[in-house]
Amino acid sequence: MSSIVSLFMHPKATSGSVEPHIRGAFKKADFDTAATLFMQHFGSEIVSFLAGRLKGEAADVSEVFSQFAEDFWRGLPNFRWRTTIRGWAYALARNAAYRYIQQVDRQREREITYNSKSANFARLVSEIRAETKRHLRTEVKDQLRALREQLDMDDQTLLVLRVDRQLSWKELAVVLSDMGEQMERSDIIQWSARLRQRFQTIKKRLKELAIAEGLLDVK
Repeated sequence: MSSIVSLFMHPKATSGSVEPHIRGAFKKADFDTAATLFMQHFGSEIVSFLAGRLKGEAADVSEVFSQFAEDFWRGLPNFRWRTTIRGWAYALARNAAYRYIQQVDRQREREITYNSKSANFARLVSEIRAETKRHLRTEVKDQLRALREQLDMDDQTLLVLRVDRQLSWKELAVVLSDMGEQMERSDIIQWSARLRQRFQTIKKRLKELAIAEGLLDVK
């Protein structure tokens, strides 16, 4: 791991062994359990990801997280497991943020209704939304974040998902290609190669910025 990437690392986000349990529930068509397990393990990190995309505005993050949760719930039965469910969820979150940013007339409060069998999932969505302001209020905004924010938004996303979340290159291809689960194997390979090159360019740019700010010694 290079020194400039190490500067931007946060505690590793781990998925552990939860995905097999989510997949097991999915195979039984128990989508409530599958969705609830996902939200228990990954809901907070999706909020953190959205906070970065939306510059930490609590009302915006809460709104987009709600839209993401609705997209996740509605799309789950048709998920085809061409990628990890975590990678697919980040693609949904990115798309929800993009749609929200493009909206002219923003609806600040969204009341989402779920199937009556999804009480646990809906409860977790509400709890995580309630924690959004606290999360954003206590998150440290330091010089390193300021450097990140000088990058293009998609470059910031690539950095966060590769360094902080440690998504694989194949997962990142699904998230950043806008093709989602429609990607063929050849597409994933091509996109993975492009993203690896792009990541090297990002590291070089961050190193230049860090040196200019005195955060990294020139050797």
